[in-house]
Amino acid sequence: MDVECENKPAAAKTKIGAGLLGLALVCAAGCGRAGDRVESGQRPRSAPASVESETSPSASGPAVCQETTNLGEAKDELLARVRLLRNHGHFDEFVEAALAAADARSNSAALQLLKTEALLALGRSEEAEAAAERAAALALEGANLDLSVQALKLWVVARFRRQQPIKNPFSDALLSKLPPSDPAVEMLRFWCDSLGRAAPFRIGPRADGKITEIPARSSSGSVSADLNAIEVRANGVSMPLAFIDTGAQHTLMTVEAARAAGVKFGSRHAQLIGFAKMAARAGLLTTLELGGLTLENVPVLVGDSAPLLATKGQMALGTELMHHVRFTLDYPHRRVFVDRGDGPPPVEDRQPVWQIPLWTFPQACLAQGRLAPGIMARVLVDTGDRAGTFVSARWARRSLPGFERPDSNLIFKYKQRNIMLDELGLGNQFLYDWSVVDTMPKELERLDIVDVLMGHDLLWPYQVTIDLGRRVLLLQGGPPPAVHN
Repeated sequence: MDVECENKPAAAKTKIGAGLLGLALVCAAGCGRAGDRVESGQRPRSAPASVESETSPSASGPAVCQETTNLGEAKDELLARVRLLRNHGHFDEFVEAALAAADARSNSAALQLLKTEALLALGRSEEAEAAAERAAALALEGANLDLSVQALKLWVVARFRRQQPIKNPFSDALLSKLPPSDPAVEMLRFWCDSLGRAAPFRIGPRADGKITEIPARSSSGSVSADLNAIEVRANGVSMPLAFIDTGAQHTLMTVEAARAAGVKFGSRHAQLIGFAKMAARAGLLTTLELGGLTLENVPVLVGDSAPLLATKGQMALGTELMHHVRFTLDYPHRRVFVDRGDGPPPVEDRQPVWQIPLWTFPQACLAQGRLAPGIMARVLVDTGDRAGTFVSARWARRSLPGFERPDSNLIFKYKQRNIMLDELGLGNQFLYDWSVVDTMPKELERLDIVDVLMGHDLLWPYQVTIDLGRRVLLLQGGPPPAVHN
């Protein structure tokens, strides 16, 4: 049975729309939240030269491969402890523990999946691909179809990031053994069949590696201007309002935009979860023109996100695409620049850079935030978020003294709750007295991917370079970058 989008009429009228965050399946959905700007918190201060080492959330820290007398209990405890490190935002320790645990228990499909996640987070996609193949083989041996589907999803992500075809003997054999009624399987099968032997996200031959400017909306005070909406061409058809969305995994197109561009897309819906639910189908763009750069064979999702429709937008460009192109969003001057993601880093001749390292997990690119020694936060810096900072209630109960969950279950309407982050370290800077708008909706919280979501309230004073190839966000001031004419 197809899962249809749950459209709520109030969503188009409210000041807050759905974020582009997260997804329960293979991707994230939505456009930007159409909310009022929250300019809260003081400007960041530089972090000390050294930061105290963090304490592991488990008593024994990253030493998770310790033997116990009962092998079954050891495996369960091992999985739990490695996952705990990831879920509590101790990314360095999680990576170390996941790699060590997968080597120590090489016959565990679940640990091989954690290893795959860790390798993707480190940008080591080729190794991640091999680990996903190993996880799939083990899952099939154990007749665990759920883990087999997860392994295939991670394998596809690794192949996308490597710009490698996803139709080959491995994917054909695995897809033949997975339930065709599974929406995730259907989406992956569509992309395999549509791409064939073609390389996804292929950079067109005319790209010269120079920075070019993309036409952007310049009128102030609108959602499209504050979120740096740009004009792109999909299959040669102009799309005047496309949003660069670090809160989305895959690129999303509205149904109308996809049809106008002649996009081929599947017939089966999959449910996506962000700040609002929606349903989407897998699709494939032949070409996507971004200024002077063209991408070929771009996998997309096709669905009507309520906030994307409310802003009259056509597309939200997700992070899988950003692994191949590098965007610079000049918020003060409302200008957007693009160049190849595999090109040399831009020359930094402007004011000192605030660097925020990123961990390129499969569902979201996360920064490692720190409140105090031992208290960490999985931070998503979401360029599709106009409303302000949101926190996970689960994380807030654990990390913020005196926090209480509100009684209301409303997603699109909320009132200011006077939550404050006294101190939050991101990269080489700290934020002090940072205001939080509200907690995340329960559907998003259940995914347990993000603790703190920040957007326009953090980014508006800066020129922001999204460089996923080097796993970093660069925030800086001064004149915009040199442009190739």
